[in-house]
Amino acid sequence: MIIYTLPYCAKCDTMKRMMNEEGIPYEEVLITEDIAKKKDFMEAPVLEHSGNYIRGMAPRSKIRELYGT
Repeated sequence: MIIYTLPYCAKCDTMKRMMNEEGIPYEEVLITEDIAKKKDFMEAPVLEHSGNYIRGMAPRSKIRELYGT
């Protein structure tokens, strides 16, 4: 899974903490202007897994569902 984040983003920190608590590995990528334009990101965090995206704060149940736990 990839978590696209912004610096000083409370929701991003919460999402990363939730992933760590669930033991789900992820790669963190900072959202740059280029990434935001290319992927049409308007908010953070954005979670990507197997071509699926969740924009904004995702509930723990949705993260488990995407990861397959």
